[in-house]
Amino acid sequence: PRSVRVQQRKTPYVQVQVFCVSWAFTWQASIRLSIFLVAVLSISRTVSLVYPFYKIKRKTIMIPVCCYLMLVLGQQILPIVAGKSFWYASRLSMCTWLLTDVVPMNTTEFKVLHFTFITLEYVVPAFPIVISCIITVWLLSQRKKFSTPA
Repeated sequence: PRSVRVQQRKTPYVQVQVFCVSWAFTWQASIRLSIFLVAVLSISRTVSLVYPFYKIKRKTIMIPVCCYLMLVLGQQILPIVAGKSFWYASRLSMCTWLLTDVVPMNTTEFKVLHFTFITLEYVVPAFPIVISCIITVWLLSQRKKFSTPA
């Protein structure tokens, strides 16, 4: 099948820059956005547990999600702005770009961008998730009566 050949060698559609850019953006955006959405869901769940009659507005959720999506879009456009292009990584079987394609390693710019791309996007969302879990467990442990099967 066609998907097997993608892993073995370059195929014509991987060589098309528009396809490679859209594939890389979709891949990276879905990874980052899913982590961010879990954090948003954890926060909204905790708010619903703490304030059960508070109605969370759709706008309150959509504004941070849209802002985050714009951040991801800005990050993925970075190599294009720098005059570089996405390339097919046969080892990963996907189109990608590396931060070293844009800025040299061991520079201040590299460290700032690396911190922004990795730490802020993968580590920071873990904090509200963990805090929400702790609050949820604490709230559930405070309840005196649990419904148990008869």
